[in-house]
Amino acid sequence: MKKLALFATLCFAGAALAQEPAKPAEQPTSKTPATSAVSKTHDLNAEFVAADAIKKTLTIKTGTGESTVPMEGKALTEFKSIKAGEKVVVTCKDDSEGKHVAAVAIKPAAPKS
Repeated sequence: MKKLALFATLCFAGAALAQEPAKPAEQPTSKTPATSAVSKTHDLNAEFVAADAIKKTLTIKTGTGESTVPMEGKALTEFKSIKAGEKVVVTCKDDSEGKHVAAVAIKPAAPKS
């Protein structure tokens, strides 16, 4: 009798599950717009002032004054060969609005001839 009751319970539970509608698979949503995947960069001529490897920041001087920016990518290692006061070309990454996000590369400026 117990086996019959167990069998009947399993049959009803299976039938109840079979009637439940299938849920559509959730698709991951991206919270960043597709245009931000392509970041814009530009070169900036400046004078190297200092770099902080721990804070990952770079301080440079341009015609508008001194500014400190975060470093990413190649800039994290390239700054080590540059001395304070040296003229450099900094490659800056911009956001979709054109504002500086980080320095991604830094190299000595070509000497003027």
